[in-house]
Amino acid sequence: MILYFCNSMKKYFFIIGFIFITCISSFGQQRLKANSSSSSNTENSTIDFRNQDKNSEKEDDDYIKRKKKQKKSEIVAWHLSDEYLGFSDTIAVDTIIVNFQNNDPVLRFGIENSYNGNLGSPIQSKIYFDNKENKTDFLFSKSYDLYTITPAEIKYYNTKTPFSLLTYRTGGASYHEEDYLKGLFTFNVNKNLNIGLLANFIYARGTYSNQASKLFNGAIWTAYDSKHYSCNGTIILNHFNTQENGGIADIRFITDPSAVSSAGISAENIPTNLTNAYNMYRNDIYYYHHKYRIGNDKEIEILPDSFVTKFIPILGISHTIKFEHARRRYYEDKTINTDFYPHNYLNDIFTNDSSSYLSLKNNVAVTLEEAFNKKLKFGVSAFLQHEFQRHELYIDTIPNHAFHNNLKVGGAIFKEDGSIFKYNVMGDVVVVGDRIGDFEIKGNFNTSFKIKNDTTMIIYIDAKANNHKPTYFLRDYISNHFKWRNDFKSTFKTGVSGYIKYPNKYVDFKIGVNFENITRYIYFNTEALPQQHEGNIQVLSANGHINFHAWKFHLENDIAYQLSSDKEVLPLPDVTLFSNFYYKDLFFKVLTFQIGASVRYHTSYYAPTYMPATGQFHNQNTTKIGNYPFLSAYVNCHLKKVRFFVQAHNLLESAIKGKNYFSMPNYPLSPLTFRFGLSWAFYD
Repeated sequence: MILYFCNSMKKYFFIIGFIFITCISSFGQQRLKANSSSSSNTENSTIDFRNQDKNSEKEDDDYIKRKKKQKKSEIVAWHLSDEYLGFSDTIAVDTIIVNFQNNDPVLRFGIENSYNGNLGSPIQSKIYFDNKENKTDFLFSKSYDLYTITPAEIKYYNTKTPFSLLTYRTGGASYHEEDYLKGLFTFNVNKNLNIGLLANFIYARGTYSNQASKLFNGAIWTAYDSKHYSCNGTIILNHFNTQENGGIADIRFITDPSAVSSAGISAENIPTNLTNAYNMYRNDIYYYHHKYRIGNDKEIEILPDSFVTKFIPILGISHTIKFEHARRRYYEDKTINTDFYPHNYLNDIFTNDSSSYLSLKNNVAVTLEEAFNKKLKFGVSAFLQHEFQRHELYIDTIPNHAFHNNLKVGGAIFKEDGSIFKYNVMGDVVVVGDRIGDFEIKGNFNTSFKIKNDTTMIIYIDAKANNHKPTYFLRDYISNHFKWRNDFKSTFKTGVSGYIKYPNKYVDFKIGVNFENITRYIYFNTEALPQQHEGNIQVLSANGHINFHAWKFHLENDIAYQLSSDKEVLPLPDVTLFSNFYYKDLFFKVLTFQIGASVRYHTSYYAPTYMPATGQFHNQNTTKIGNYPFLSAYVNCHLKKVRFFVQAHNLLESAIKGKNYFSMPNYPLSPLTFRFGLSWAFYD
């Protein structure tokens, strides 16, 4: 009871403290605004924060429209689409009105996901192409990639007034809630300098026993853009703790309770395979990118006889430094479950596996901006990158180190300006070091054109080819329950994907196709050990996002069909579906009201399961899951700067015979639960 009270108080102190800081800082910027307004109006150079590294010459009409839009909008946001070349893309500010109930990490990740059923636990998508490349070369980071913040995921802002966003979500029965707090605060010191702070906190006790998770991550950042010099810097902390239960001991506690307990048993009392097992993961990142640009000033006519001076960059020289330190620890106290873990290589009483990864990257790049060539209108970049890596493994408290240095060269050709088409082609190869011969080539092309006066069709295509050696811990690893030494060859991947997007008055649709060929694919087999498949595997996916709307009713559908050429090595559900039907209206001219129901579903298949000792998802061939419609109903409202929702989760839990609501074998999702969420934006 005391522990529950303390943890409850933490979240309330978080909310109160965040609101207090927001109010104080907002007052401070109001004074800064008053002091800097006169000087900012007399400045000749014009800066577009939304696309700071693509500041090359655009057509005058486009430029005027963007400036008018920025004057009307108080907040503009962007992120770095490439950490090392500094390319940036404009992104939406998180003030979504419709479907706010789905705006949590798990539901945003994919249509269907594999996880232990608790927010903050290790996760991977059941849609193959939703699982991106690993964010680091640390083997044990993959299952936490969804929650891990990296420099590419930091949103930078330009705001005329301080902007703050506080979000709180909760759900589940008493003492088993999933609490999620998110706080964002950003402000401009002046029109060149922005500072921001982000904090996320998850404390999810879980419906079932021994599955609690506690996650904290956050970042502090700054962005500066002047006529010649720009920079982005951030410090990121990712600290995750999860209790591992190894799944429930018998799936019949869910599918057929009468077969294992005549009196019935509540979810929190269902026995689990592990009772005293814990995973700890840390990832700290320090990042700084800066660039000096050389160019010319140009006068642009915005009104008759009215001109503004704009700086047109031609040549840019940039440097990026990124330091990353990741650590993982798996711990078991008391008695080890020998039925779950048949091998104890180091200790028969307790487990204390510890490993770490350190990376230091320095990248130097030279960029000829698109304005350097007035006829062909494209940009060119070339870069040189050095990386130092240290992998560390503790065996009986004795550290074992492996050090690696790699030198990579690469370049890019890009066209990001213009309204007809855009493209970006990048390539790199490791020329010196442990990973010599690794290479990657990737490119994308997109175009848009009007079908009617108010309708635009978008076509997007991308392709890739890469060859990568396996990471260090895939080759050599020892722990209390698992050990291996492998001589794996490089994995070679080629792929192509694309989509057509066409919104109109009654139907919005986006139809896409993805294809990938994998040579020498590395996976974790049914014994939870890494194994390399000799030969090729092909994955084909066809997906559609089709949204119907008539009057105030809407039907949104996401569907994916997946085909794996070898389902024993790479199992995937054939069909995955998300459908959302709702009514939306505006009341009293200020209240947006949405009420509806959604369902998630995938066909039955031998889904991978999860191994706590290594933190890896691995294949199994004994239990099929799927063919269960996961139904939810909700009410979602938006009132001025406040969004809130109420949602009932898993409504069919008692109605469907078999109750096969499993995320993975032995890992059931929560039974019928109620959830609530609130988000409040402050920006004036």
